[in-house]
Amino acid sequence: MSPFRHALLLAALAAAPAGAAAAQGFEGVVTFVNYRQSKDQPDTLVQTTKGAMLRLDMMGAGEGADHGSVIVDTKTHTMTIIMNKEQRFMTMQMKPPTSLAKELGDFTLTKTGRSETVAGVRCDVYHGERTEEGGGKKEGEACLAKGVGLMFGAILASWGSQLPKGSVPAVFQQLEKEDLHVVEAWEIKDGKKSLSTTAVKIDRKPVSASVFQPPAGFTEFKMPAGMQGAGAPPSKP
Repeated sequence: MSPFRHALLLAALAAAPAGAAAAQGFEGVVTFVNYRQSKDQPDTLVQTTKGAMLRLDMMGAGEGADHGSVIVDTKTHTMTIIMNKEQRFMTMQMKPPTSLAKELGDFTLTKTGRSETVAGVRCDVYHGERTEEGGGKKEGEACLAKGVGLMFGAILASWGSQLPKGSVPAVFQQLEKEDLHVVEAWEIKDGKKSLSTTAVKIDRKPVSASVFQPPAGFTEFKMPAGMQGAGAPPSKP
């Protein structure tokens, strides 16, 4: 998967159970291991946050794996995609979904009463179920910690009043209010539970503003008109 496509996939996390609002005041770095693409060679996801800024660095496993980064400014609603191998970057304006509730279908999140400790942080386990428009069902579990965890859903929260009333499921609004975020998540398929994402290190520390800028010497490119979100960027700037 190219860094560009991976970035768009991560952008979709804003509409997933693993994407509550940005943590209130957390500054630092959280390292996750992601088993969704491969159980044998999991990816590493490093999340850096400071104020309204969020950066995700994806490091695929195996020889020739893509390494890309996404920088999100939740105040200006912009996303910068960085392609390290090609030494290029692209900044785009992000548009809010008009009806996240419709896209998600019937989604519920229920506290199980169980708790865990992940990367030194206590979290509570929730069971999630989603019924799609076509009638299909998906389920999983997530361990949610207060103030720290996967925060890509900050994009969703940052749109706030821009979204039509009723377009955001109440469960997301509740997670935002309680400042809860995913530190570990499991997929459940055919009654079998498998680990999909887990935090392995949480480092609370000051973060330089330069972390949220494209590397010096990288070339900026822009998508041709009408191709925003249509796929991989053109081969030349």
